Amino acid sequence: MVRLSFMFAYLFLLMTAQVPSPTDWRGLSPLNSTRMDVERTLGPPDQKLDNGQMTYYFPDVVVFFHFTSNPKCQQKLSYSSWNVTSDTVTGIDVHLRHPPFLSETDIDLTKFKKIRGDPDLPDRYHYLNADVSFAIKIGNNHVVGYHYRLGEHHKNLRCEPINQP
Repeated sequence: MVRLSFMFAYLFLLMTAQVPSPTDWRGLSPLNSTRMDVERTLGPPDQKLDNGQMTYYFPDVVVFFHFTSNPKCQQKLSYSSWNVTSDTVTGIDVHLRHPPFLSETDIDLTKFKKIRGDPDLPDRYHYLNADVSFAIKIGNNHVVGYHYRLGEHHKNLRCEPINQP
């Protein structure tokens, strides 16, 4: 009975695997959404970190919302930040708990630029859209996640990091 339930769940996941939106995740997107929008849509986060990151654990995905703000680039930070208000979403990372095989999805990677992913995982690649605001993360021929960021057309909002000696 357990095997049969597992098989039905797997088939359901395969049938629902589709091309993700390159602009938003469940109606939430960097620069256009705020912390309040996220909580209104998804409820209170399962985890909040000191750096403002909010994490949600769902049966199918784990989602991280980033708020890397630096209004008027006043702070000199060792990492990139954004000239936006503190409650503005600056990134969304979606990690799939049950990654489908790429061949089981309708994703066309020919429209994306392939770059090597994590150096310690040789089979990891990120496929970036033209303005680098969206990436599909592939590992071992599986779609393992999606990244939503502010893209090239938001360069004017980027606060450059200070150089470390």
